[in-house]
Amino acid sequence: RRDGAMLQLRDTVEDGDLVIAYEGRDRLSAVRVDSRGREKHGKKETPKMLYTRYAGIPHSQLVGVQYGTRVTAEDGSFVSVLPPTPELWSATLSHRTQILYLADISMISLQLDLLPGRRVVEAGTGSGALSHAMARAVGPTGRLFTFEFNQNRAELAAAEFDANGLSDRVVCRHADVCANGFKYEGIELASVDAAIFDLPQPWDAVPLVEPYLRPGARLCCFSPCIEQVSRTLELLPRCGFTGAEVVEVLTRSHEVRAVPEETPLTAIMEKAAAEASRMQAAADGAATQAGADSTALPDSQGVGARADAAASLGDVEAGAPSTKRQRIEAAEQRSDGGAAGAVGQPDVSEASAPSPGAASAGTDAAGRQQTTQPKETRGRGATRLVTRVSDDLRGHTGFLLFCSKRSNFVPRTAAAPAAESAPAELVAQAASVPMKEG
Repeated sequence: RRDGAMLQLRDTVEDGDLVIAYEGRDRLSAVRVDSRGREKHGKKETPKMLYTRYAGIPHSQLVGVQYGTRVTAEDGSFVSVLPPTPELWSATLSHRTQILYLADISMISLQLDLLPGRRVVEAGTGSGALSHAMARAVGPTGRLFTFEFNQNRAELAAAEFDANGLSDRVVCRHADVCANGFKYEGIELASVDAAIFDLPQPWDAVPLVEPYLRPGARLCCFSPCIEQVSRTLELLPRCGFTGAEVVEVLTRSHEVRAVPEETPLTAIMEKAAAEASRMQAAADGAATQAGADSTALPDSQGVGARADAAASLGDVEAGAPSTKRQRIEAAEQRSDGGAAGAVGQPDVSEASAPSPGAASAGTDAAGRQQTTQPKETRGRGATRLVTRVSDDLRGHTGFLLFCSKRSNFVPRTAAAPAAESAPAELVAQAASVPMKEG
C-alpha cells in the first residue's frame, strides 16, 4: 500500500488515511485522519475531531480501528468507519458540477469495456465522480486522460487525484477539447481504447478524438437533452462510428420487510369489533336522545318515553344483532370449532396447535407414512413479505449514447496529407449539420 492511496488500503485505519464516516444512508462524510492535528475554537485549541450529528470523536480514536468498525463517542452515538470506495466517495464529494451516479457509472464502465490496462480519454471532469470509478477500472497498468474546460475545477480535481493516490494512473489537464484544431498532446494516434464526453456540445469533440481511437474502440456521449443526442447521432457515421445505441438508465430501490399475515379469521374479528363499536355508539346516541325527549315532555308522557327508550336500549344490548353480525359470529364459531365460545372451556384450536415449523405425521389411504406441515394458527407469528419503493428514487439524469469505431474507416477528406489534418475538416462539416426538431 502507498500512503494515501484510495484504492490500496490496509485493514486498519492509519494516520493520513481517507475514511468515510457513515452515520446513515443520507449522512456520510469523507475525513482525512490527522491524529496530531489541532483546531481552533476561538482562543482555545483542541485535538482535531470528527463531528457526528450529536457529538465529536477525536481523530486519535480512529487510528488503529479496523475498517467497518463502529466508533462510539462519549454520549453513546457512533459512526461506522468505511473505506473510501469510488461509490462512497461520489456520495460525499463536493458537487462542483452535476455528477453521475452509480447507475450511469456502472453502465458506462460496462459499455466501454473498461478493464485493467485500458487507456481512456474523458472530457468534462467536473467533480470527478466518474473519474474515480474509471481509475479503479483501468487499474495500475491503465491510464485515464481527463480534461476539464474550467481551470478552477481542473485544479481542484487534480489535487484530489493526487491526495487520493491516483496520480500514477490519472492525468488531469485544463483544456478545451472542442476547440477547432485541438490535439491530445502526449497521446499516440490509434492508442486509446475508449472515450467518454460529458459536454454541452459533444459533436464538436467527436471528430477531434477519432484519430486517437483504435479500431473497435468504444465512445460514449452523456447528454441531458435528446436534441443533443440527435445532433451527435447525425455526425457519427461521417466520423467512422457505427452501432449507435441510446440508453437511459433509471433505478428504483425497494424496501422489503416481513409483516404479520392477515388471516381470514383476523379480518373477521376486526370487522366484528368494528361492528360492536358501531352498535355501542348507536345505543349511546339513542339513550341520549331519549333522555332529551323525555325532559321536554310532561311528566306523564316522559315516563312512557323513558320506558320506550329503555326497552329499545335493552334490545340493542341484549338481542337481535344484524344479519351481518350473525354471519361474523357463525364464521368465528366454525373457525374455533365451537369450543372457544363455551364459557370455562379452553381454546382447543390454540392449545393443541403445534409449534411453528413442526411437522405432524400421519398415514395416507394406502397406509404409507406421510408428513404434513401444520397450518399457522391465530396469533402464531405468520408473516408475509411486502415491498415498497424507497424515497431515494432517482429520476432521469441524461441519455447515454454508445457506439464503436469502424475498423476500416477512412476519413472522407480531399486528399488530406496526414491523419492529423482530418479532424479540422470534419469539424467544419459537423458545424453545418442542421438541428433536428424534437
